Amino acid sequence: MTSSQKKLDFFLNVTVPAAHRRNDIIPHTLIICKYPRLTQFILDRLSNQLAINDIRFVESFGVQPGDLAAMLTNIADGTILCMKDGSCISKMNSTSFDILQQAISSYSIEITIGKGISATSHRIDIPRFALIVCYESLQQVKRGFKQNFEYVINIESLSDEEICALEATAAAHECCMSFEENAIKEIAKAI
Repeated sequence: MTSSQKKLDFFLNVTVPAAHRRNDIIPHTLIICKYPRLTQFILDRLSNQLAINDIRFVESFGVQPGDLAAMLTNIADGTILCMKDGSCISKMNSTSFDILQQAISSYSIEITIGKGISATSHRIDIPRFALIVCYESLQQVKRGFKQNFEYVINIESLSDEEICALEATAAAHECCMSFEENAIKEIAKAI
Protein backbone atom coordinates (compact mmCIF):
# COMPACT_ATOMS: atom_id res chain seq x y z
CA MET A 1 0.00 0.00 0.00
CA THR A 2 1.47 3.36 -1.02
CA SER A 3 1.73 6.27 1.41
CA SER A 4 -1.06 8.05 -0.51
CA GLN A 5 -3.31 5.04 -0.09
CA LYS A 6 -2.49 4.87 3.63
CA LYS A 7 -3.20 8.57 4.06
CA LEU A 8 -6.51 8.30 2.20
CA ASP A 9 -7.47 5.18 4.16
CA PHE A 10 -6.65 6.91 7.46
CA PHE A 11 -8.62 10.01 6.42
CA LEU A 12 -11.72 8.04 5.39
CA ASN A 13 -11.65 5.41 8.14
CA VAL A 14 -10.25 7.28 11.15
CA THR A 15 -10.22 11.07 10.77
CA VAL A 16 -13.70 11.55 9.30
CA PRO A 17 -15.55 9.12 11.62
CA ALA A 18 -13.71 10.50 14.68
CA ALA A 19 -14.65 14.09 13.82
CA HIS A 20 -18.24 13.02 13.18
CA ARG A 21 -18.47 11.24 16.55
CA ARG A 22 -17.10 14.33 18.32
CA ASN A 23 -19.58 16.55 16.43
CA ASP A 24 -16.54 18.41 15.13
CA ILE A 25 -15.71 19.49 11.61
CA ILE A 26 -13.28 17.50 9.52
CA PRO A 27 -10.01 19.17 8.55
CA HIS A 28 -9.76 21.19 5.33
CA THR A 29 -8.62 18.66 2.75
CA LEU A 30 -6.97 18.94 -0.64
CA ILE A 31 -7.25 15.85 -2.84
CA ILE A 32 -5.01 15.55 -5.87
CA CYS A 33 -6.44 12.81 -8.08
CA LYS A 34 -6.43 12.59 -11.87
CA TYR A 35 -8.99 9.78 -11.82
CA PRO A 36 -12.52 11.25 -11.86
CA ARG A 37 -14.10 7.93 -10.91
CA LEU A 38 -11.91 7.65 -7.81
CA THR A 39 -12.55 11.29 -6.88
CA GLN A 40 -16.29 10.65 -7.14
CA PHE A 41 -15.89 7.46 -5.10
CA ILE A 42 -14.09 9.35 -2.32
CA LEU A 43 -16.76 12.07 -2.23
CA ASP A 44 -19.54 9.45 -2.25
CA ARG A 45 -17.83 7.68 0.62
CA LEU A 46 -17.76 10.94 2.59
CA SER A 47 -21.46 11.49 1.85
CA ASN A 48 -22.26 8.02 3.16
CA GLN A 49 -20.21 8.48 6.34
CA LEU A 50 -21.65 11.84 7.26
CA ALA A 51 -25.19 13.11 7.56
CA ILE A 52 -26.28 14.07 4.06
CA ASN A 53 -27.20 17.63 5.13
CA ASP A 54 -23.61 18.19 6.30
CA ILE A 55 -22.27 18.13 2.75
CA ARG A 56 -22.80 20.76 0.10
CA PHE A 57 -21.35 20.22 -3.37
CA VAL A 58 -20.39 23.45 -5.09
CA GLU A 59 -19.44 23.91 -8.72
CA SER A 60 -17.93 27.34 -8.15
CA PHE A 61 -17.90 30.10 -5.56
CA GLY A 62 -19.34 32.69 -7.92
CA VAL A 63 -17.71 35.35 -9.98
CA GLN A 64 -18.04 38.31 -7.64
CA PRO A 65 -16.56 38.58 -4.12
CA GLY A 66 -20.08 39.35 -2.85
CA ASP A 67 -21.33 35.98 -4.15
CA LEU A 68 -18.65 34.16 -2.15
CA ALA A 69 -19.28 36.25 0.97
CA ALA A 70 -23.03 35.60 0.71
CA MET A 71 -22.52 31.84 0.38
CA LEU A 72 -20.08 31.66 3.30
CA THR A 73 -22.30 33.68 5.64
CA ASN A 74 -25.36 31.55 4.82
CA ILE A 75 -24.00 28.06 5.50
CA ALA A 76 -24.78 26.09 8.63
CA ASP A 77 -22.10 25.50 11.25
CA GLY A 78 -20.20 22.30 10.42
CA THR A 79 -21.05 22.29 6.71
CA ILE A 80 -18.64 20.51 4.42
CA LEU A 81 -18.12 22.30 1.11
CA CYS A 82 -16.94 19.90 -1.60
CA MET A 83 -15.56 20.98 -4.94
CA LYS A 84 -14.96 18.20 -7.46
CA ASP A 85 -13.08 20.58 -9.74
CA GLY A 86 -10.81 23.01 -7.95
CA SER A 87 -9.72 24.68 -11.17
CA CYS A 88 -12.43 27.33 -10.68
CA ILE A 89 -10.52 28.49 -7.58
CA SER A 90 -7.46 29.05 -9.74
CA LYS A 91 -9.58 31.29 -11.99
CA MET A 92 -10.91 33.44 -9.12
CA ASN A 93 -10.04 37.12 -9.03
CA SER A 94 -7.61 38.13 -6.29
CA THR A 95 -10.30 39.69 -4.04
CA SER A 96 -12.44 36.53 -4.04
CA PHE A 97 -9.37 34.36 -3.51
CA ASP A 98 -8.30 36.46 -0.51
CA ILE A 99 -11.80 36.17 0.98
CA LEU A 100 -11.71 32.38 0.58
CA GLN A 101 -8.25 32.10 2.14
CA GLN A 102 -9.27 34.25 5.10
CA ALA A 103 -12.44 32.20 5.57
CA ILE A 104 -10.46 28.96 5.57
CA SER A 105 -7.85 30.16 8.04
CA SER A 106 -9.91 32.18 10.52
CA TYR A 107 -13.61 31.44 9.88
CA SER A 108 -14.19 35.11 9.27
CA ILE A 109 -14.31 37.47 6.33
CA GLU A 110 -13.51 41.12 6.08
CA ILE A 111 -15.74 43.29 3.95
CA THR A 112 -15.17 46.87 2.94
CA ILE A 113 -18.11 49.20 2.64
CA GLY A 114 -17.70 52.38 0.63
CA LYS A 115 -14.83 53.69 -1.44
CA GLY A 116 -11.81 55.84 -0.93
CA ILE A 117 -11.19 57.68 2.32
CA SER A 118 -14.71 57.06 3.63
CA ALA A 119 -14.45 53.24 3.23
CA THR A 120 -14.86 51.21 6.39
CA SER A 121 -13.77 47.64 6.98
CA HIS A 122 -15.86 45.15 8.97
CA ARG A 123 -14.91 41.69 10.15
CA ILE A 124 -17.74 39.15 10.03
CA ASP A 125 -17.46 35.80 11.77
CA ILE A 126 -18.80 32.98 9.63
CA PRO A 127 -19.90 29.45 10.58
CA ARG A 128 -17.12 26.89 10.91
CA PHE A 129 -16.92 24.75 7.79
CA ALA A 130 -14.65 22.22 6.13
CA LEU A 131 -13.48 22.63 2.58
CA ILE A 132 -12.62 19.65 0.41
CA VAL A 133 -11.19 20.57 -2.96
CA CYS A 134 -10.22 18.11 -5.67
CA TYR A 135 -7.68 18.88 -8.37
CA GLU A 136 -6.43 16.64 -11.17
CA SER A 137 -2.81 17.69 -10.62
CA LEU A 138 -0.77 19.62 -8.10
CA GLN A 139 0.20 22.16 -10.79
CA GLN A 140 -3.43 23.37 -10.91
CA VAL A 141 -3.36 24.48 -7.26
CA LYS A 142 -3.01 28.26 -7.02
CA ARG A 143 0.27 29.39 -5.46
CA GLY A 144 0.02 29.63 -1.66
CA PHE A 145 -3.35 27.87 -1.51
CA LYS A 146 -2.02 24.44 -0.50
CA GLN A 147 -0.82 25.74 2.89
CA ASN A 148 -4.45 26.31 3.99
CA PHE A 149 -5.15 22.57 4.10
CA GLU A 150 -4.47 20.29 7.03
CA TYR A 151 -4.72 17.20 4.81
CA VAL A 152 -3.17 16.95 1.36
CA ILE A 153 -3.84 13.59 -0.24
CA ASN A 154 -1.95 13.14 -3.50
CA ILE A 155 -3.20 10.22 -5.59
CA GLU A 156 -1.59 11.24 -8.88
CA SER A 157 0.44 8.19 -9.77
CA LEU A 158 -1.59 5.05 -9.15
CA SER A 159 -1.96 2.18 -11.57
CA ASP A 160 -5.41 0.92 -12.55
CA GLU A 161 -4.84 -2.09 -10.31
CA GLU A 162 -4.07 0.16 -7.32
CA ILE A 163 -7.20 2.23 -8.00
CA CYS A 164 -9.30 -0.92 -8.11
CA ALA A 165 -7.67 -2.13 -4.90
CA LEU A 166 -8.49 1.20 -3.22
CA GLU A 167 -12.10 0.99 -4.37
CA ALA A 168 -12.39 -2.64 -3.26
CA THR A 169 -10.86 -1.84 0.13
CA ALA A 170 -13.22 1.08 0.62
CA ALA A 171 -16.19 -1.03 -0.47
CA ALA A 172 -15.17 -3.73 2.01
CA HIS A 173 -15.11 -1.19 4.83
CA GLU A 174 -18.45 0.20 3.66
CA CYS A 175 -20.09 -3.22 3.85
CA CYS A 176 -18.52 -3.90 7.26
CA MET A 177 -16.75 -6.93 5.84
CA SER A 178 -13.18 -7.90 6.39
CA PHE A 179 -11.46 -9.39 3.37
CA GLU A 180 -8.16 -11.11 3.26
CA GLU A 181 -5.56 -9.28 1.15
CA ASN A 182 -5.83 -11.93 -1.59
CA ALA A 183 -9.60 -11.58 -1.71
CA ILE A 184 -9.30 -7.81 -2.20
CA LYS A 185 -6.86 -8.36 -5.07
CA GLU A 186 -9.27 -10.83 -6.70
CA ILE A 187 -12.13 -8.35 -6.39
CA ALA A 188 -9.93 -5.60 -7.84
CA LYS A 189 -9.11 -7.79 -10.86
CA ALA A 190 -12.81 -8.47 -11.45
CA ILE A 191 -13.81 -4.80 -11.44
